[in-house]
Amino acid sequence: MGQPYVDYPGSAGRYASCASVNLLDADTAHTYQSRGAWVTGSIVSDSGSWSGKMNEITFAGAGTDFPALVEVVDGLSSATVYSMSSLVAGPDWTNVDSVSITAQWLEADGTPISTMTSAVVSNPTANTVLTVTGTSPALTAKVTVWHTIVHASGACTLRFSDMCLRAGSDGTFVPSLRIVGDLDLRARLAADDWTPASRQTFLCNDDVSTEGYRFRLEVDGDISIFHGDGGGLRTIRSTAGVGATDGDAVEIRAAIDVTSANLVTFYKDEVVLGDTVAIAAGAGVPSGDTLIVGADSGLGARLAGDVYWVEVRDGIDGPVVARMDAGDTAKATL
Repeated sequence: MGQPYVDYPGSAGRYASCASVNLLDADTAHTYQSRGAWVTGSIVSDSGSWSGKMNEITFAGAGTDFPALVEVVDGLSSATVYSMSSLVAGPDWTNVDSVSITAQWLEADGTPISTMTSAVVSNPTANTVLTVTGTSPALTAKVTVWHTIVHASGACTLRFSDMCLRAGSDGTFVPSLRIVGDLDLRARLAADDWTPASRQTFLCNDDVSTEGYRFRLEVDGDISIFHGDGGGLRTIRSTAGVGATDGDAVEIRAAIDVTSANLVTFYKDEVVLGDTVAIAAGAGVPSGDTLIVGADSGLGARLAGDVYWVEVRDGIDGPVVARMDAGDTAKATL
């Protein structure tokens, strides 16, 4: 590839894509991780959806229906604020009197605990985002979500997006490239020279001063993180070099813990690289929404080599909020 550099603006709810690479933006990543699997309906393409596809269902005759579109989502905790959202689109709203969304908290064995329901949207005429937010009660381990569709005047056909479940009260899908806590950066790439004459950048999301992060290759073969804590961009380096043969592909990773242990752990091919590195306490400060692959924010320090994929996670082993995969062009159509 020579000197690759790709700039992804991360338009909310879309894949940024070109002929060979695709980036899953934060909104869609969170949605896909939390939605559960479809259990009913017919999947159709719809550019108005967060993911480019929606679930279309026809409700026959007049009445009230309660479609539960996705499987039960597990792995929840009690005494935790969660938000659940769904986008509802109507090819024809004529007979739709109202729509709402309900979440039911469940124990580990599926026993219902309680429910919470969003505000009811009456006589909708355009795409509607339904959101319900609440604190999970004691014993909560799972949640199931359904819609209430009132169509007293006759049949109707509606489309439903993936359901998005998020911890916290934020139901507006603020892109999570703006990470303020622990950060997990991963990539598979082949540098032409693993001890380059000058520093090179794997990926970057910073404003060059006090915010964001960079993941880099140093001239001695170490890998490093440039991490913004509000007071500046501090450099954290691995204590050992990658040690790869020039041109060979390697999976690298940096796990940055700023919320408890205050450590950075580097990895090569899923094995810890060198020693963990202690850092001063201080949460990260989010930068802008642009993720750059293969160059820094000034479009310098470009990587010479091949990029197979890069991945940004919100938290160590947390949800994927951005992924560029050069070998998965099919994702451009999702």
